[in-house]
Amino acid sequence: MYTIGEYNISTIIENGFGQIPVKVEGYWSRDSISIYCSCDSFRDYKWRVEVNHSTGGRDQDEVEDDLKATVNFANAMLAAAELAEDIRSKLQSIKEAA
Repeated sequence: MYTIGEYNISTIIENGFGQIPVKVEGYWSRDSISIYCSCDSFRDYKWRVEVNHSTGGRDQDEVEDDLKATVNFANAMLAAAELAEDIRSKLQSIKEAA
């Protein structure tokens, strides 16, 4: 299990940057996984979307079983990558409309 933090694509576009945290059940960090969006050039709408991760350390009080926590992390990574692809597609469509 995991929780993807709230985000607003319009705010990311306005600011030229955004970070979306992903909390993974079984790891203590509130953002074991982060999706970063940044605009290298507003003129050319060159957006970069990346997924970064660090386990942040295991929280055995939250999830005792290491294998279950690992599955949670793997599922969260997949969800983050899929969301990053969706965001990149939306940002690309803005570039094409400009």
